[in-house]
Amino acid sequence: MDLKKAQEYIKALKNGEKFPKKNMFLIMFLLGALLFVIVLPTGSSAPTSEKGGLDENKRKENKNENIIYTPCKGTVVPITEVPDPVFSEKVLGDGFAVIPAEGKIYAPTDGEVTLVFDTLHAVGMTSSMGTEILIHIGLDTVTLGGEPFTAHVAVGDKVKKGDLLVEVDLDKIKAAGLNSITPVLISNTDTYDKISLQKEGDVLFDEAVLKIL
Repeated sequence: MDLKKAQEYIKALKNGEKFPKKNMFLIMFLLGALLFVIVLPTGSSAPTSEKGGLDENKRKENKNENIIYTPCKGTVVPITEVPDPVFSEKVLGDGFAVIPAEGKIYAPTDGEVTLVFDTLHAVGMTSSMGTEILIHIGLDTVTLGGEPFTAHVAVGDKVKKGDLLVEVDLDKIKAAGLNSITPVLISNTDTYDKISLQKEGDVLFDEAVLKIL
């Protein structure tokens, strides 16, 4: 590499000299080579591919992490503690449940609404990562005929984590003698190797609570 010649070209350019077009590619190449040597002098090295690869893999892992968030403020309990064997025995899938402290149910992840019951007591969605989720608001609330519920989404709607799905009058559920505990189920549980509860107890809306592997 003729660095002396490259430096002469730079000096000539500064002095306003012009070059035939046939020499311009050579000039550009030499300038690029000179800049490379200046930025990375002898003895220095670029970041190793090993370190860069680890960082990149970690970023990809975080980006692709399959996490389900709380759909409402309340108290998270394991799915096995829901007082209904259909849920506690995981007949409809693994997951968790929330005893809601307020009557707003939000999307627990990004995805598409795939099911809204006519009685509005349950909403299904498929996440952007292919996880099938069923949110069942209360136990036996299908018997209320939709009375306490107001849906804010329809089948086919694209939603982002935190979008409002359903509003519910918790007092009406209580007045009917029913339990407002809300199971959040992974309908395609068999697709995954492991589903683990990350947090129990009191939670705010939009807290990471279920990890899927």
